[in-house]
Amino acid sequence: GYRLQTNRRFSIDLAAFYNDYRHLESKEPGIPFLEREPGPAHLVIPTYFSNEMRGGTYGVEVSSNWNVTSRWRLIPSYSLLEFNLRLEPGSHDTTNLAESGQSPRHQFQIRSNLDISKRLQFDSAVYFVSGLPAFAVDSYARLDARLGYRPRKDFEISLAGENLQGGQHVEFVNPEGPYT
Repeated sequence: GYRLQTNRRFSIDLAAFYNDYRHLESKEPGIPFLEREPGPAHLVIPTYFSNEMRGGTYGVEVSSNWNVTSRWRLIPSYSLLEFNLRLEPGSHDTTNLAESGQSPRHQFQIRSNLDISKRLQFDSAVYFVSGLPAFAVDSYARLDARLGYRPRKDFEISLAGENLQGGQHVEFVNPEGPYT
């Protein structure tokens, strides 16, 4: 990572990463067999967990902090995440490579923090998150805002709203079902 502060009012951070993984979990099919009990005869195709996948992830994150005035700050950021997964020779897994789309490739946000007075603040943020192909989740944007009042140093009252752009969107799908 690298941080550059050009002056008192502006800084930028850059971080890059690369991860190399071996022996990642794979789901290997077993030999199908016919089972008569319980109930009517049915075909069973067992699946066994193994470690027949490898790959890497890499990406970059960029963020900055710009003090436009002594009372107003803008904080934009962007991240890129890439997956490169592959099965080991001999693996027969048909599910895991499709699951590499479980994390968003692109994420962007810009936040604004405005101190209206010593006791009153207004913060807003716009977020963009790219889709999750493994779950058929589309990309989405979100707008949030907060108005905060601090009558004393140790006490604050806030009114906040999320998803102010209206409408609903899916952010994640749990393939295992709801959490209990």
